[in-house]
Parts: sequence; C-alpha cells; structure tokens
Amino acid sequence: MVAQQRGCLAVGNELNPAMAIMARAKDQTLSNRADLEDLAREVVRRARRHSFDGKVNKHVASWIPPTAFADLKRLQAELCVTPEP
Repeated sequence: MVAQQRGCLAVGNELNPAMAIMARAKDQTLSNRADLEDLAREVVRRARRHSFDGKVNKHVASWIPPTAFADLKRLQAELCVTPEP
C-alpha cells in the first residue's frame, strides 16, 4: 500500500491469509472516494447476506478464528461485487 501511495510498483507476499484479504481491500481506487464511510457501511450491511460454507483448514485457523475468517470472506465477496465509482 505504501509503495502504491508513493507511485511505485511493488509485489508483496502475506503469509497470514486474513491479512492478505485485508490488504486486497486497501485498494487505491477506494481510498479516493469521498463517500468511503457510507460505502463501508453499505458493504458491511450487504456482506451479512453472504454465506461462507467453506471449510477453514488448520493452517488458516492457526492465524485467525474460523468465525472471523468467515466474516472476512463474506466482506471479500461483497467487495468483489461492489461497483467502482
């Protein structure tokens, strides 16, 4: 994210699967939106409608509780369908 903000191209690796999901959510295209707070509330509201039926393997569960991982996956699913400005 910092490299992107400074105009540099960069590749990063994240071992923690939860943090990888969160890093994808910190996209520059959203950070310039004036209505970001309203958009965030709408994404959370709509994410509650998604279900996560996937199994959390033991390696992921060692990083983050399965319920929190499921919440992040629901948010990720909604972010993938939220239109850009």
